[in-house]
Amino acid sequence: MANREHLQPLMSAMACSDIALWNQWREDNPGLSPDLGDVDLSDANLRFADLTDANLQRATLTNADISVADLRRSNLSNADLTGANLNGTNLSRADLSGANLNKTSLRNADLSGANLTATRMMGADLAGTRVDERSREQRRGRYWGAISRMEKAALGLLGRREEEGAQPRQQANSDRPQGKSR
Repeated sequence: MANREHLQPLMSAMACSDIALWNQWREDNPGLSPDLGDVDLSDANLRFADLTDANLQRATLTNADISVADLRRSNLSNADLTGANLNGTNLSRADLSGANLNKTSLRNADLSGANLTATRMMGADLAGTRVDERSREQRRGRYWGAISRMEKAALGLLGRREEEGAQPRQQANSDRPQGKSR
């Protein structure tokens, strides 16, 4: 459950349509990790918000505009971000385990070092998204079949031959010597 003392400045900033008020509160409270867990921020305008190190575990952020925001090291585990706009957002080292990112736009977002274990991403727009090898491997896990070929290609999860649509080579005569081609 969200800490009311942390939620109040955010709600005030959103009521005034001035996220700079929230960002100023963050600057005035350095080292504080806002606890915004379980809060419903559906349709919220959090564009450019500083949510670094925030606890947004199980938060509802459906259709929210969180573009160009800073969510580094934030806990978004089991959060619902369906249809959210996360274009250009920094999600590096964020915990997105179990989060619902279906139909979310993540164009040019930074997911490097993010925990993507069991993250749902059907229909997500991942064009230009930065993902490191560790995060890719988490997506390859047991949920490999849950994302489309296009999403796999966007995340860089397919090998080059798979992206080109080629079938893996069969080695029918594996005992035949193979020469070098020139």
